[in-house]
Amino acid sequence: MPDASGAVDAVDAGQSANQPTDRIDGGIADETVGKRDMRKTTGSAVRSGMAWTLGGQWAGYAVQIVSTAVLARLISPSDFGLFGEALTVTAFATQLQSLGLSQAVIQRAKLTHGQMSNLFWVNVAAGALLTVLVAAAAPAVAVFYHKPALAAVTAVVSVTFLIYGFAVQHSALMARRMKFRAIALRSLTPRIIGAVAAVVAAAAFNAGYWALAVQQIVAAVCSTIFVWTAIDWRPGRPKRGTGVRPLLRFGAGVSVANLFYYFSSNADNILVGRFLGTGPLGLYSRAYNLFLVPLRQIHGPMGNVVQPVMSAIYGEPERYRQFYRRTLSGITVVGMPGVVFLAVMSRRVIEVLLGQRWIGASDAFRWLAVAGFLQMVMRTFGWLFTTSGRSRAMATWAAVTTPITVLAFVCGLHWGISGVAAAYAISQLAFVLPGIWWSQRGTPITFGDVWLSVWRPIALSAVVGAVTIVVRQVVGAFDGAASVVVLGAAGIAAVACWGLMVYFWPELRRELLALRGTIGRRPAK
Repeated sequence: MPDASGAVDAVDAGQSANQPTDRIDGGIADETVGKRDMRKTTGSAVRSGMAWTLGGQWAGYAVQIVSTAVLARLISPSDFGLFGEALTVTAFATQLQSLGLSQAVIQRAKLTHGQMSNLFWVNVAAGALLTVLVAAAAPAVAVFYHKPALAAVTAVVSVTFLIYGFAVQHSALMARRMKFRAIALRSLTPRIIGAVAAVVAAAAFNAGYWALAVQQIVAAVCSTIFVWTAIDWRPGRPKRGTGVRPLLRFGAGVSVANLFYYFSSNADNILVGRFLGTGPLGLYSRAYNLFLVPLRQIHGPMGNVVQPVMSAIYGEPERYRQFYRRTLSGITVVGMPGVVFLAVMSRRVIEVLLGQRWIGASDAFRWLAVAGFLQMVMRTFGWLFTTSGRSRAMATWAAVTTPITVLAFVCGLHWGISGVAAAYAISQLAFVLPGIWWSQRGTPITFGDVWLSVWRPIALSAVVGAVTIVVRQVVGAFDGAASVVVLGAAGIAAVACWGLMVYFWPELRRELLALRGTIGRRPAK
């Protein structure tokens, strides 16, 4: 949390607190821009950031869909499943990659060059240590899953931790400085290059699961190179006495929460792979990656836009409330109807995008869509925790919900991958109301703010879902109607329904447009 006293940290490199703090080290811009300075650019920066972030992420989603569709025809479900088992281990280590320090950089009101340099080297050391630990654990992973091939692929993928360790602080600075165009390009470009590399490896060299490993490593290298060229800041030598302990404490709370979130997000993959096998895991992981991973990749970069602003205006309760409400409403007006459409059309989506042999993933995909619908709201809870500086409360919430989620997965195993996905959706439903209550404690946000933001998007989603069902039944009733035709007709009808409702429902239209019109403008007194 920004210092309540408003005290200014002394700038490193020999400057005192009484000297100007807008430049450091050879003219490179300092990160000691305060809340008042940030508010001056909030409106234009966020409007631009929203446009670039949403555009970049939807483009990235398109790349994800296309690459998944292509690779699904080049790589077998068992190979996808084997690589998914490797990812369950590397995903755990990923939660420790940044040590929560990227969120600390974004949330902190004042930063010095010395603090940033120390944090950089901490992240590099953490990346190197994780690479060594994951590589050393690779043989044990192979034994656990009874797959000898897992040892090599896990060890190779572990190199990404060292690579990303050099990019954590530069990525955080991109978000802090609101370089949203660069953030969008940084998210999209490595994804495209990595996908192309994977397709080439699979098609030209019949690389199987190694093509997926190539995708991970190429994307990591490209992403790190990109952030170093996009940010002019360069780290100095590590020094003592820079005042990084509060940042490390904040980051520790975030890291603990991320570890718990890892288990709740990946225990399903671990359990499916261990007890149901690589074939079912391949089906489940494709359904999971096709839906929930892109959804999280949208919310993550959205957080890069929202959290710097919410941290900057936290001292203005009414403006903070309005910003959160408008952002949540805008996200759900666009996202919730799309999630409902995917749930209704799950079988056709899987058949068109992945092919007939993946049809067994359609029921799991539908249940994951239910979980995704709830997460449109629940993923914003983290914004409230971090921007109010309550990383300990965030860790407590994660510690309570994770065991319940894992227990639900264990119970769902009895019904196969559909049961696991259903268990995930049901557990998320149980957490919605308690999550709203716990996340808004100590902030200007109330339960009413959340409800007023989402009830219209929920109603809109119900109507879009009903129209989609009708069109699916009518068009699908024709003999020989191809899945792509049914999916296309339902998609056109759903988009038309959404557009008409937004146009003829004034409050809904205002909520969508207000995201652009009210951000950056002080509330009327």
